Amino acid sequence: MRRFILLVALTLAFPVSALAQSAPGAVPPLQAPGSAVTGGAEGTLSFARFGEDYFLNLTLGTAFSVGKFSFGIQAPLKIRVIDKDPEDDKWYREEDWDSFSDWTRIMRFFQYGSPKDPFYLRLGELVSASIGHGTIVGRYYNSLDIDNYYTGLWTAVNLEQGGVELMTNNILQWNLTAVRGYVRPFSFFETAHPMLKTVAVGTTFAADFLAPSRSASQALIDASELETEVSASFWGIDAEIEVLRNEMLGITPYTDLNVFGGNGVGWHLGVLNELSALKSTFQLRLEYRLLSARYGPSYFNTLYDVERVTFLPLPQFSESSPNPAVPKYWYYKEATGLKLRHGFYGELFANLGGLFGLGGIYEDYQGPDNANVTLRVDLPVIASLKASAYYMRRNFDGFSELFELDNAWLIAELRYQFMGPIYAYGVFSRYWREITDEDGFTAYDATDSYQFGIGASFTF
Repeated sequence: MRRFILLVALTLAFPVSALAQSAPGAVPPLQAPGSAVTGGAEGTLSFARFGEDYFLNLTLGTAFSVGKFSFGIQAPLKIRVIDKDPEDDKWYREEDWDSFSDWTRIMRFFQYGSPKDPFYLRLGELVSASIGHGTIVGRYYNSLDIDNYYTGLWTAVNLEQGGVELMTNNILQWNLTAVRGYVRPFSFFETAHPMLKTVAVGTTFAADFLAPSRSASQALIDASELETEVSASFWGIDAEIEVLRNEMLGITPYTDLNVFGGNGVGWHLGVLNELSALKSTFQLRLEYRLLSARYGPSYFNTLYDVERVTFLPLPQFSESSPNPAVPKYWYYKEATGLKLRHGFYGELFANLGGLFGLGGIYEDYQGPDNANVTLRVDLPVIASLKASAYYMRRNFDGFSELFELDNAWLIAELRYQFMGPIYAYGVFSRYWREITDEDGFTAYDATDSYQFGIGASFTF
């Protein structure tokens, strides 16, 4: 608990950026895009390393916004200039364009409205997509793997009496799909108290219908006894009430009860606080979680596309034995020694005057490898210099492991505006590459990448 309070205090001590979204940037946002998408165009040319090879990386992108409609397009091309072993006979990075879904990356996104509007639709790149209170599907990104691009769908209908939310990571396959319906029962009664009319009760179903059950390095498990793909499914019920809502402050307590099919159960009790003042906005969520042994909170999260294949080693393996990380579903299904546990989840987003901000998420539970952290810093322009960074670390044990880069996602970007719209920039990132064994099973391996070059950005 002291660690949780400390990280929240650290988050408060820093200035998250406005959610304006124009041409593609290196550092991803923590929150889902709102309705205000800034129109603009951007082009960059950089020298970059991806994997073992070096490339000239040319990216052109633009975004347009008309009322609640907005869309973004991009044209990325990586030209190989230094070919290290193993050599490749292609002059471009083939992994970017070797499947039909990769070609859909040209349309980066199409969007109408924002997630809380009466109607919302986003097609393409999914950014921090959540269903309901995010206790099953929370802050999911479908663009984590740089070698594979997926066109996702996220849509919602929000009416006074109720609504529905739908999300899929890939409209060409629909393997990860979530749907939630909710109703405000007291809104049908004109004489009901205004606060009662805000009571909402919902139910959620979410599943990865093609969840892998073993990975490339899973040598200790008899593969003949495993299905290669299974269905990882969740059912949940939830309720919320707005106890306060005005121009400055909103307070919404909520509770969720979720069942991980064939595995475990989780209970979530939280409160969402929103504050707007002096052209600044703050969002603080605090949540208590009680989790059975085989239940994973926010199972479909930011790093799910990696965790579904490479999650944690089974704890029953001794340290002297090979101890490969197994797929997420298999871990919760087969790990021994897991216990009932409880802990806290907290997140804070602050946008100060639309100039700079910071977002932070921290969760910690009883037992080893049960802490997760996400941080995003977006500093204002100071002497033509602008810096931003995104950091995520999952499944670590205590503050001593907070900034170890193993199994971490890190992107740091520095820009220097030196002549009108023209800038120089550098980006360091740690990302995952998919590897495949001789039997066709996949795993993910973390690798470092960097690029530096020049770009030009225009806003209109």
